[in-house]
Amino acid sequence: MKITITGDLGSGKSTIAKILSEELNLKYLSTGAIQREIAHRYGMTTLELNNLADTNKDIDKEIDDNLRALNTLYKNFVVDSRLGWFFISSSIKLYFLIDIEVAAKRIMSDSTRINETTYATIQETVKSIALRKGSENNRFLKEYGADCADFSNFDLTINTTELKTMTIARFITKIINQKDFQRGIIWCNPKILFPTQNIKETFNDDFDDLKEQINTMSPSSEYPISVIEKNGKWAIYDGHKRTSIAIQNGVSLVPVKLIAKNEELLPNKISANEYFGDTIKSASLYDWETANKFEFYNHPTL
Repeated sequence: MKITITGDLGSGKSTIAKILSEELNLKYLSTGAIQREIAHRYGMTTLELNNLADTNKDIDKEIDDNLRALNTLYKNFVVDSRLGWFFISSSIKLYFLIDIEVAAKRIMSDSTRINETTYATIQETVKSIALRKGSENNRFLKEYGADCADFSNFDLTINTTELKTMTIARFITKIINQKDFQRGIIWCNPKILFPTQNIKETFNDDFDDLKEQINTMSPSSEYPISVIEKNGKWAIYDGHKRTSIAIQNGVSLVPVKLIAKNEELLPNKISANEYFGDTIKSASLYDWETANKFEFYNHPTL
């Protein structure tokens, strides 16, 4: 078994990879460690190394050669690597997302990240993460045609915001054992999905029947919740009832379909950013929290 994990900085890739290596008896490998070692030799941060790699092809070649070699060196492993999915085509390909502000807080509090720039504010860290991700994605797309932003390239995509690492690892193990991969579907905690309508408008007389029906089934990838994204925050476009019921039933992961983000247009010809701003109201957020008996991890800036 070969598993490749890629995704956003601070999304828990290394931690979950180590758990999977123990649970599934796989060797743990990481190209992040290779990158940090190369950066250390050059006397620079990983962001600076990524910027240098835009012009110095030897850096990417060194990393890529290590990845290609894994195919013949080992039969069973899990690797935390930005391009492992591309070079190890026979692997089970996982992608992790996370709210960039949550990622920034994790990174700032992580003392194990050697040779990383330290920042005084969340805003500085967010900017650094975005620059590094953009630098890598653009370089990978230009050099290899490898699109890390296209989730259809991956067997399983998870937004790890507000999820415990063991919950994620057990879910991955279940999906692998069942071979129930659904490309294009993203799994997330329903508690990170912001409502775009008031809960009083969402529920009507058929709600009790719907709740009883959904109580008897697990969330199915055949019926994903439609969501939009603005700067890493996700909002419900369609599926408020399913989301609320999942929260009330204590469901940890639900399937979603990301239909538009930021300036991308929705079917009604307005952008995800505009729809997000027009439909999400403070009163609706608090009513949603009260009805579903929880608090959002971070209210979006309205």
